[in-house]
Amino acid sequence: MSVLTEIFLENGFDVKENSGHNGASCLLQLCWSFYDQYILDVAELLLDAGADPTVKTSEDDERGVMDSIDGKLDYWSMGEMTDCPTEYYDSANIFEAYYAMVDRALEHKDYHGIRAFWVSVGYRVNKVEEIAVPHWNKNESLKRRTLLFHADGIILAASDFVDFVVNPYIKEDPIECREI
Repeated sequence: MSVLTEIFLENGFDVKENSGHNGASCLLQLCWSFYDQYILDVAELLLDAGADPTVKTSEDDERGVMDSIDGKLDYWSMGEMTDCPTEYYDSANIFEAYYAMVDRALEHKDYHGIRAFWVSVGYRVNKVEEIAVPHWNKNESLKRRTLLFHADGIILAASDFVDFVVNPYIKEDPIECREI
């Protein structure tokens, strides 16, 4: 799928055209098209090309593509989309990574390398840390604890929710950090 996206971009597809709706619509459709690691590859290509995740694609949107990512994450994490519990968490994991990627893009920070957990499978863990980061609402009095598994240059973050995401940026804003 990412090869097709590259072909479109190389042949003139402009994510900024139509007041940014071209790119925003593509980012939105990733939430509804397929559920594997290619979502993250394609999202990275679109964001690199200048797709704006804040463009609203419908009247119901308040936060652009983040509303759709949240919606899909809710479906998967609650287990409403499939009869296989493993699929709930695999898919929720993809949307957690997608959310982290777009969230960093919105903050004008590097989002490259954020991936679903399975890219770390087979690596040897050589250090484990626990960090506390502000809760999603950025309230520092509420802390979200996350274990970080360091494995050959990859940081796998496992939190108390469905987060199980490779995120090289996770240690940027911890409130607390300790080696385990």
